[in-house]
Amino acid sequence: MSRTPDGLLALGDAICSYNPIYGQGVTIAAMEALDLRECLRRGNRNLPRRFFDASANTVRKAWRITVAADLSLPEIEGPRPLSVRISNALMDSALTAAEYDVECAIQFMKIIEMLDAPTSVLRPGFLLRVVRAKLMQSRTGSRSAATPSVVGQVPQQHPGLGAGNASVHRRQNSYCRADSRIASAPNEANEAEA
Repeated sequence: MSRTPDGLLALGDAICSYNPIYGQGVTIAAMEALDLRECLRRGNRNLPRRFFDASANTVRKAWRITVAADLSLPEIEGPRPLSVRISNALMDSALTAAEYDVECAIQFMKIIEMLDAPTSVLRPGFLLRVVRAKLMQSRTGSRSAATPSVVGQVPQQHPGLGAGNASVHRRQNSYCRADSRIASAPNEANEAEA
């Protein structure tokens, strides 16, 4: 559309719809509402153009995360440029580290919840934690040996989903494990003090 009707602005899924498995739709709509608030603070002049320019940046960041996550699944067709392959390798390492290290789990959830940029996995302190978790994983020989019981685990074979979606379930299960580790972190700290 070359021009939007006066008094009409689109938000959320009306601008861009994401894969619902990642749960980013509401987050992006809220971030677009913040973009709109900033635009309104500067008045109504050229509001649609200013808003759509501002929201394009928000949408672009989330879209890149979603596309990269989708392309990490072998059954998804599409080119995998070097940047996507590197990003997916880093996120997979961060996901593994989140199973062993509460701080990694917190950082991973901040990325997934769009509170922090995906580039935060490149911070030296975070990379060191990832390497430590990889070493711990190699010593235990298991992805989740150090993980407490999983809360809300998604079954490996959900009715209606193909058997080829095991990697999606592994990712979802890891999110659940990360959530349970984060939820239990204050309790572990309190028990250590006692």
